[in-house]
Amino acid sequence: MALKALKEKKVYEKELENIDGILNTIHQQKSSMENAAMHAEILALMANASAALKSTHQGMDVDKVFKSIIIIKLNKNYLYFR
Repeated sequence: MALKALKEKKVYEKELENIDGILNTIHQQKSSMENAAMHAEILALMANASAALKSTHQGMDVDKVFKSIIIIKLNKNYLYFR
């Protein structure tokens, strides 16, 4: 009777170890899926930002950039010497 109980105990302990392993695997997979979803969202945001920058810079050329730099410097000097 006691021998049978010990054998059953070992069987249940082995099952418990297997279940713990399965739970650990599930937690790791959940974490991986959450990370993948976060990375996908970040990539989508980066694509939107890239599209916005392209549309913003579409009408820009070297002369416009140079004029903007001069205006910024003039404003900076105006505020500095004020």
